[in-house]
Amino acid sequence: MWKPTKNQKYGVAVWNFHEWSSEVQGALRLNVGDTVHIMEHCKGWYRGFCTKNHSVWGIFPVNFVHLKPFTVENEGTGGGEVVIPVEDSMVQESAAVLREWGQIWKDMFVAVYGGSGRGSGGVSSSNTSVDGVAEFEAIQAAMLEVAAWRRQLLVDTLTSDQITQLHTRITRRIDWGNRKLGLDLVPRVDGAMVDVDTVGAVELYQVHVQSTESSRSHSVSGTRLASRRSSSRSITASRPRALTHHLFFCMRDISYHVGEDSELFFSLYDATRGRFISERFLVRLPKEGFANYIDRVNSNCTIFTDLGARDLSNDVQMVCQVVRVGRMLMSESGKKISSQQYRRPYAVAVVKLDMEALKDGESEVELTSKLYTTDEKDMWQLHEFILKKLSNKYSAVSTNTSCGMVVSVRMVSGELDTVIKEHPLLLKNVRATSK
Repeated sequence: MWKPTKNQKYGVAVWNFHEWSSEVQGALRLNVGDTVHIMEHCKGWYRGFCTKNHSVWGIFPVNFVHLKPFTVENEGTGGGEVVIPVEDSMVQESAAVLREWGQIWKDMFVAVYGGSGRGSGGVSSSNTSVDGVAEFEAIQAAMLEVAAWRRQLLVDTLTSDQITQLHTRITRRIDWGNRKLGLDLVPRVDGAMVDVDTVGAVELYQVHVQSTESSRSHSVSGTRLASRRSSSRSITASRPRALTHHLFFCMRDISYHVGEDSELFFSLYDATRGRFISERFLVRLPKEGFANYIDRVNSNCTIFTDLGARDLSNDVQMVCQVVRVGRMLMSESGKKISSQQYRRPYAVAVVKLDMEALKDGESEVELTSKLYTTDEKDMWQLHEFILKKLSNKYSAVSTNTSCGMVVSVRMVSGELDTVIKEHPLLLKNVRATSK
C-alpha cells in the first residue's frame, strides 16, 4: 500500500532507470543526475516525478535514488507541494550547466574527430579543424574546472570567504563558457541569478551589460595561467577589471570659524567637461565649530557611487560650497536677536583628486584645501575661478592655522552591495551619494 512520504521527498538519481522501465508498469524513466520529487513509497519503491517535468509521474526503485536535504512549501497539497533543496544554489546550477555543456561537448567531439578519426593526421590539414580542436579542449578544461570547484562546495569544509570566492570563479567560468558556446548569458548580481520577473527593464539591461563585459574579460587561458603562477602580478593581471568604482569621502577637520551655523555641500566636479557629476552631500556644522560637532555617527562621511572609466580618466575635483545660516549680512550686530534665519553663500574650496592613483590605493588618503571667497554675485562660479587661477577675482578666508579643511578619500571598486560587505568597518551606515 502506497504511503505519503515525510522525510524522503527529494533525491537525485544515481543510476539510469530506463533499461528495465519497459518491464515495469507505470515506471518513471530516470537518467543519472535527474532530481526527483518523491510523493509516496511502498516496499522498496518510490512514486513521484522529475522536477524538470512535473506532468509525468511514475515509480522507480529506492536504491536508484540518493536522498538529499530539503524544505517543503504547501506540504500535503499533492501537485501543489513544492520541494526546495537546502544545498548551495551554485551546486545545482553547476550540475545543470555541466549537463547542458556535456551534450554540446559530445557533438563537438563528433564534429572535430568524427570524420577522419582522432589523431594528428585528421586535424592538421585545415585551420578550421585546428580551431575546432582548440575550442573542444577549452570547453573540456572549463567543464573539468567547474566539476572540481563543485566538489569543493559539496565537501562543505570551506569558510564563508572561500565559498564567496569559489562562487565568483564558478560564475565567471559559466558565463565564459555560455558565451563561447553561443548560449544565453545569465544575468547576475553578486554572483546570484536575477529574478527577471521582479527586476525592472532598465536595471536588467545594466545587469546584462555588466555580465557581458565581465565574461569577455575572463578567459580559460588567463585563469589557468594565473593558477599555475605564484607571483601576485600574474594573479592580478588575470582578474577582470571592475566595471564600477565608488569614492568614499569623509570630512576630518575644518579650522575656519564662521561664527554661525553653516552647511557644507560636497560634490564631484569634472573640470574637463565643466560640469558636476554627482549629487551634493551635506554636512551641517554648528556655530561652535567642528570640535563640538556631535551629530549622528558617520554624518560627515559618504560614498559617491557609480563612477565609470570616463570619470576616472578626466580631471575630477571635489568642490565644497559653504553656506552660512543666520544674519543677512555679516556686518550686522550679533546682539540683535532675530527669529528670521537667512542662508547666504560664504566660501568655496576645491580639492584636486588623482583618480588613477586612488584607483590602486588600499587605504584612505588625506587631502587639505583652503576656503576662498568672492563677491556674492560671483559665488556660483567661484570654483571655476579657482580652477582657472583667476586670483584677482577671489581671496582666501583667514584662519588661525595652516591646515584649513582636511578631508580623506578612498576608492573602492565593484558592485556597491559587495563593496559594503567587504568593508563593513569603513562603509557601515555610511550614506550613498548618487552620480
